[in-house]
Amino acid sequence: MKSEKKRLLLLVIALGAIGVLLSGAFFKPLAAGQGIPTSGKKTEPKPPPKPKAKPRPPAPKPKRNSPAATEKSVPETKREPVEIKPVAPPATQPSGRDTSPVNEPPIKKQENVEVQTYTERINGVPLEMVRLPAGRFLMGSPTNEADRSADEGPQHEVTISQSFYMGKYEVTQAQWKAVAGLPKVKIDLNADPSRFKGDNLPVEQVSWEEAKEFCARLTRATGKSYRLPSEAEWEYACRAGTTTPFAFGATITPDIVNYDGNYAYGNAAKGINRGTTIAVGSLGKANNFGLYDMHGNVWEWCEDVFHDDYTGAPVDGNVWLTSRSDGKDYRLLRGGSWLYNGRHCRSAVRLGVTAGYRSDLIGFRVVAVVRT
Repeated sequence: MKSEKKRLLLLVIALGAIGVLLSGAFFKPLAAGQGIPTSGKKTEPKPPPKPKAKPRPPAPKPKRNSPAATEKSVPETKREPVEIKPVAPPATQPSGRDTSPVNEPPIKKQENVEVQTYTERINGVPLEMVRLPAGRFLMGSPTNEADRSADEGPQHEVTISQSFYMGKYEVTQAQWKAVAGLPKVKIDLNADPSRFKGDNLPVEQVSWEEAKEFCARLTRATGKSYRLPSEAEWEYACRAGTTTPFAFGATITPDIVNYDGNYAYGNAAKGINRGTTIAVGSLGKANNFGLYDMHGNVWEWCEDVFHDDYTGAPVDGNVWLTSRSDGKDYRLLRGGSWLYNGRHCRSAVRLGVTAGYRSDLIGFRVVAVVRT
C-alpha cells in the first residue's frame, strides 16, 4: 500500500515537470509595457496629430498711385490705363522755398453764368459752342505757386486779340460718332474708340492726329473753321480771368472736378476717386466763361508742338508750331484727368506726348473762329 502511494506521488511530480517544460516551449512572456488585449480585435497605435496649417499671409496692398490702387472701382479691369508721363521730368523748385498755401480763399461759387453761345448740329447731334471775348492774361504759373514745374514758366503776358468760340464741353462720344460717320478727309476714324462707354461721356483713346481729322470733317460739313485750340487759347479759356491755381480759386474738390480726390491740392480735404470719366458737365460747375470740365475728367489736346518751357513762345495767342530741337513730334495736353492728382489739374499744368498716342485719359474740345 505504501509502495502504491509512493508510485502515484512520483507520477504526479513527473507530470508536473513535463508541464513546466511544455509551457516554456510553446508560450512567450509579454514584452514590458505590453498590455493584455481586452477583445479579439487587433489594436493599432494612434498616428501622431497632424500639424496645424499656417495661416496664409495677407495679399500685399497695392502701392499708392499704382493702377491697381487707383482703379479698383473701374468695372473693366482687363486693360490697365497707361499713366502719361511728361516728355521731360519737370524741374522741382528750390527746397528752401515754402510752398505751403497760406490763407487760401474759399472755392468760388459761380452760378448762372451768362454767355453767348450757338449750337452746331451734326446729323441731329448738338455741339454747343461758347463765345470767349478778346483779352489779355498772364500765361504760366508764378514761381511761388505750390507744386509748379519749370515748364510752366517763364510767366508771360499773352494778348488774345480776337474773340473765338470754344466747345462748352469736351467732345462727347455721341458727337464723335456723328462726325466719324462723315466722309474721310485724310485718315479713317474708329466710330467707337472709348474705353468707358456712354453717349454723354467724353470721347477718349483718340490721338492728336485723329482729333485733327475730327476738326477737318466738321469744318467741311459745316463751312465753319473748326480746329484744336492753341495752348494760349486753352489756358486763357481755362483761367477765365482768374490768376489762382484753378478757375475756382486756390484749390478744388471732387464735388466740382473729376480727379483722384485721394491726393488733394493745398488745404483741400481728401475726397473720392471715381476711377472713371463722367458725363460732361454733370458736376454742374462752369468757370466764368461758361465752360465745363476744363479741370479734370480727361486731358485735352492742343494744336501746339510741346516745348520744355515758354522761352520764345508766341505772345499773341497763336499756335506755336516751331519744331523741337530734337525733331520729335510731341504735342500738348492740358487740364488733368480722372486718374490724376489735384496738382495735375491746375490751370498752368502742361504735358507733352507723341501725336499718335492714345489713352483712356485723353480727349479734346474744339474751337471755331466765327465772323459775327
